[in-house]
Amino acid sequence: MKNILFITGKLAEKGLRTVIESIENKDFTYEIRNLNVNVAALLTTDMIERRIGDVSSFDEIIIPGRVRGDIDSLEKSINKKITRGPDELKDLPILFGAEPVKYDLSKF
Repeated sequence: MKNILFITGKLAEKGLRTVIESIENKDFTYEIRNLNVNVAALLTTDMIERRIGDVSSFDEIIIPGRVRGDIDSLEKSINKKITRGPDELKDLPILFGAEPVKYDLSKF
């Protein structure tokens, strides 16, 4: 089973957990890592590289869709597959072949 690390910020952490838990028949295990920024979209690949910590137990890392920077360079430096998530958190399940979340996540 694939082990995935989801990168996020403080404000999206709870919503991200809710969205991942809404995915039925998950064929992966996961960890959510808050990189200590309020807004995940303000992260850059350089910040992620400095803050991500040990990723040796993960098969893939999913970063927020609006992260700026060179993903190929980040992949090479941490030696892990990196996937850019969708711009909107509610669309994350699509990456796993599931339907997007139908409810309003703005309250998170």
